[in-house]
Amino acid sequence: MEGTYWFYNCHEQRRLDEITALGYKCTGRLWNDLANIIQSLSAYMHPSFKEQLRDMSTSSGQEIEIPNFLATSFHFDVFSFKILIFTLTTDPVRMLRFNNCGLSEELVDMLQSIIHLDHINWIQLDWNPGLPDRKYIDFLKEGTKLQTLSLRCCNLGNEAIHGICEALKTNKTLKALDLYGNCFNTLTSFAGVLETNRYLVHLNLAKNNLTDDHIAPFIGVFGRLHFPDDKVEEYRKKEKDLAKAKALKSKGKQVEPEPPADELVQDEESKQFYLIKNKVFKRLNLSLNNISSDHYLRLLLHQVLPNFKLVLQVNPIPESVKRQLAMGFADILILN
Repeated sequence: MEGTYWFYNCHEQRRLDEITALGYKCTGRLWNDLANIIQSLSAYMHPSFKEQLRDMSTSSGQEIEIPNFLATSFHFDVFSFKILIFTLTTDPVRMLRFNNCGLSEELVDMLQSIIHLDHINWIQLDWNPGLPDRKYIDFLKEGTKLQTLSLRCCNLGNEAIHGICEALKTNKTLKALDLYGNCFNTLTSFAGVLETNRYLVHLNLAKNNLTDDHIAPFIGVFGRLHFPDDKVEEYRKKEKDLAKAKALKSKGKQVEPEPPADELVQDEESKQFYLIKNKVFKRLNLSLNNISSDHYLRLLLHQVLPNFKLVLQVNPIPESVKRQLAMGFADILILN
């Protein structure tokens, strides 16, 4: 009979192979499958295994329901978590959220066993500090399909951030990374990502005690950048050689779609050449930091493209400077 009272050690004597030995065939209906597996195993129902919010998507003209799995401030025993992972392997879920759940390395290993699946594109692990750096980095390893990863308040320092950024240099799926409220104090690794990655759209670095000087590595990395006249021919030759190499490589093969390429343009009036670099990256959040001056901030604002948004709310910038920035960069800057 299905148990109704879950407590942390309620499955202490259960073996994980009981779940696979059951031979249950998931139906694609997450909440029903969870309930049926629990009942078949005479186990206790974890309090997060109840029907939650659904997303509505359209496929071939028909509406289908794709649930989110949202858990906040719930601890999990290993047996319950294994049941969940077993079900998620086949049942479509758009978002997985485990905020403040005290996830152990063993549970994270289970979670990472399914992040290669196409139907899981959003994982939120906010307020789960204390894991080894590698456990956070592995969410971006080759083969994962995540489009959004949120690691708010996970106590990530410079070493963890460096590892995350190294993984991002070759990651081709992640579009949004949220690192609000961590404890790194350098943006150099992120600059390296924006030099090479053409998939990341949104980066949230709010509340990390960053100053105006920390913005310096971003200058000249993306946006509309001055390009020296004497390097134009060399650059164009490299572009042609690269295009030929890609054509030869893709001949007779199915080619994956690529993000917009960087573009060398010439201003009609000034005749100055500019490199339009990284047209994909469109939003940077630096709110709730310690930015109190505007030297590198202005350099950054002058280089970004018109469709870019820089969020700079709740920083100790003098009011007079804020007014000047608001007047000069109204379409780019979000201050309030």
